[in-house]
Amino acid sequence: MTSSIYAICGIESSRLLRTTPQEARSPENPKPAFPERFWIHLLRSRSLALEILDHNVRDVTVGDEQTHRKILQAGQHKFTDLWLRDSSFAGLGILCLEGGSSANSAVVRDCLETILSKQRADGLLPRRVGGGSNRTGVIMAALGIPRKPAEHLNTWDFENAQHTTPIDSNPLIIWLSAEYVKATGDQTFLTKNFPRILKAAQWLATQEKDGLLEQAPFADWKDVVARGGKVLYTNALYYNALTSLSEMAKMMGPKGHAFSDSLLAKAQSVKSQIQRVFWDPARGHFKDTEKLSDFSPDGNLLAVLFGIADPNQTRLVLGKAEKLLEKSRLPLSALDGKYPDSMKPFQLRLGQIPGYHDEYIWPWLGSLYALATTETWKRTGKKDVSLLLRSLETLNAVGRISVRDRDFQEIFEGKDAIPVRRLLYKTEKGFSWSAGLYLKALTETISAAQEASLVSKGAVEKAAKEMALIDGQ
Repeated sequence: MTSSIYAICGIESSRLLRTTPQEARSPENPKPAFPERFWIHLLRSRSLALEILDHNVRDVTVGDEQTHRKILQAGQHKFTDLWLRDSSFAGLGILCLEGGSSANSAVVRDCLETILSKQRADGLLPRRVGGGSNRTGVIMAALGIPRKPAEHLNTWDFENAQHTTPIDSNPLIIWLSAEYVKATGDQTFLTKNFPRILKAAQWLATQEKDGLLEQAPFADWKDVVARGGKVLYTNALYYNALTSLSEMAKMMGPKGHAFSDSLLAKAQSVKSQIQRVFWDPARGHFKDTEKLSDFSPDGNLLAVLFGIADPNQTRLVLGKAEKLLEKSRLPLSALDGKYPDSMKPFQLRLGQIPGYHDEYIWPWLGSLYALATTETWKRTGKKDVSLLLRSLETLNAVGRISVRDRDFQEIFEGKDAIPVRRLLYKTEKGFSWSAGLYLKALTETISAAQEASLVSKGAVEKAAKEMALIDGQ
């Protein structure tokens, strides 16, 4: 591949990078006239995401098993093992490929079965299945020593570096399992694994207090922030896990229908509790935790995506996210504000990355915003095309930084979205979570744009052919 694609779609072309659907409108046509190069750019970033995911798929054996499985490693430097959280979000994107029916979906199945097979007796799922100690890998990465990805996975972790049990592992696997079965119709997988999936949900029920999950500090994806108690992000995932489990129960046949209905009733109860505990009418968003009122995009955008937020709340939450979008060329930072230093462990100061889970920018959150906005368009009668324009603008922003760097990376900082690089910590390259969720959001949004007649299928196909010609030069 030559650099000509980047001359047209990359950082050398400032005109393209500033081209947005909003700017492409004409007074005579309220719907935007997208330039072909806009679609070429989006398709170029899609191709890049696919390349990263393809690179991160590898063959392994697990534990005492001799059977080879394909797993998705989280990254290409420090995080070369199967991480539950990363593979769950990335797996949603992989399932978009070819309707989920191909070798691509087999990767998702193998990731799910690997993780489910290492379930603890009480129902908790491992946060990582890997080769050797993760701490060793992090130290090697800090020292600049390459670590060869393990071909045999012989370690499964249930606690993180803060010696805390992650609470979001189980609901993420329940969500991905349901999406996998819906995409593939793999009844064999469902029949075999439903008892384990149910056990994962039962473990979550043991973590409840007053109708919501209650967690220890450092117990979710923000595992270097001591947000504990009732947290919006994990409870939004809990609600979705219950509805996902309800869908799978119904697929188990007539005997599962009554159980499915009871799960939906439980989900509605959790939804009501989320509204009662987290919604802050004065601020116009859901609180990060029961005690912290800052706007955290993760839980708020999941509340929109899953339909927890009502229409007015959705409008306010998306408005808050849009203001946060304006702070950098790349969306979104992990918090609109900063957590107190007392909530952060010394490792962040040692590594000179104090803003890791508040000030730093995580591209997957930008993709989550686009996904939530596109879902809002679907849920509200498919009339307000400005929602799709916002999604496309955001995906264009994420994509152009990825094309600039020729990579989907982990974390960035500053107005110009510079990849974080410190002496002891550097942003992970080839980050599956960023690439996979971008792929999911882009696929859904382009499909919606075609349905809304913002672009024809033929126009996208023409852009794809043009991109192939450029790449071949």
